[in-house]
Amino acid sequence: MLNYLIPFFLSRVFSRISRLQQSNIIQQREPKPPSSLSFKPHTPDSPAWIIGICPAAVDIIRALVYCYSFARTYKNINPNPEAVMAKKGENKTRKSSTLEIITSISAALVLGWLVLGTQANQTSAQQSNFQGGAPEIRQAEEVRTIRILFPAGVRSSWHTHSWGQLLMIEEGRGLTQDRGGPLLEMHPGEPWWTPAGREHWHGAHPDEDALQLTIYEGTVDWLDPVTDTVYNAARQRP
Repeated sequence: MLNYLIPFFLSRVFSRISRLQQSNIIQQREPKPPSSLSFKPHTPDSPAWIIGICPAAVDIIRALVYCYSFARTYKNINPNPEAVMAKKGENKTRKSSTLEIITSISAALVLGWLVLGTQANQTSAQQSNFQGGAPEIRQAEEVRTIRILFPAGVRSSWHTHSWGQLLMIEEGRGLTQDRGGPLLEMHPGEPWWTPAGREHWHGAHPDEDALQLTIYEGTVDWLDPVTDTVYNAARQRP
């Protein structure tokens, strides 16, 4: 900064001295009557370089004030890079924390809305699908539901169930028989119930597969195989 201020200061001093010398020459050529109200900027004995320095010093002070103001403005516009990075990191962390809080609150609100909506729909469905009261659902962990595909000609051995068995053919044709009873041919959508402890067998038709749905609970007691004579006996519809 001094490299620019010193030449500027000297140029202002020499310029002021030159203007004062020219002013004195003009005043000597054109004298004016004295006046009690006139103001003399300098006495004839005042050195010209002192008179030249004063305005230049004022200009230097103004320049220093301007430079100081510019430096403060530049510092505010272009702060320390490390401070900027630290401030950016702090702002980023703060924004991340705020975003996490907003996301958590939104997720909780959405989850609560879904749960309440599902419960409301279930309650509404139960109230609209049943009349005279609400049924009670009882789940039995021991109940087993199985789909079994019997290829044509395949059948089970004689057996019993401790709880009983509910059967139904879903596809094809099936056969079933209780011990001492007729041989029955079952078609899709025709369920039948075998009580607990009753000996029976079931399987597919000799000429067609059978997809069988079975529901039972408890244990199974397996007995003797079903012979071809029993299996190929005359069939009848239930």
